[in-house]
Amino acid sequence: QGRGQAAGAAGGAEGEDDERREAAPLEQEADRTGDRRTTRRRLDAHLYLLLKGKQSDRWFFPSVRHEARETLRQTCERALGTYVDDKGIETFFVGNGPCGVLPAATAAAGDASVTATPDGDAEASVFLVPVELIKGTPKIAKAAAGEVSDFAWVAKDEMAEYFDGAETREYLEKLLQDKSDYYGSGTSQTY
Repeated sequence: QGRGQAAGAAGGAEGEDDERREAAPLEQEADRTGDRRTTRRRLDAHLYLLLKGKQSDRWFFPSVRHEARETLRQTCERALGTYVDDKGIETFFVGNGPCGVLPAATAAAGDASVTATPDGDAEASVFLVPVELIKGTPKIAKAAAGEVSDFAWVAKDEMAEYFDGAETREYLEKLLQDKSDYYGSGTSQTY
């Protein structure tokens, strides 16, 4: 079947013309205005949350220091809760392990003189764990306001605008998904 067509009849009585359903447009108001502070944009792609540090003026992925006796997933859940107000949202962590890792010194801007962890640990690593937003409209947590000056929901093809280092940009280009294919082609949205 062609894209945008409904399967089967539209529920009419026998003999009535089949109604064709049109897909809603992928382009949203936020796409037209360039608003990257909403998840209601780029409906054709995964969006990744980036935060801008108040002091460093650099973009980074949400991250916190790993605590003793904490699984990596628990650390990631805590990082999400540190930066995102979880009221009214539902998320799904895709697995228990990372899909990738960046040295903290390059995770912010690809510049070894810049650290990406809030506490400034240049020896740390930032583990990237995919989290799907199931429902709700995420907002930045009030507790993070002291550390974060801005945020953006960024598609894979927009990452280069936020990370200066060529090595980091190349790694993210290879690592990040632009469509919902975490479970392999044919098992989720494929285009």
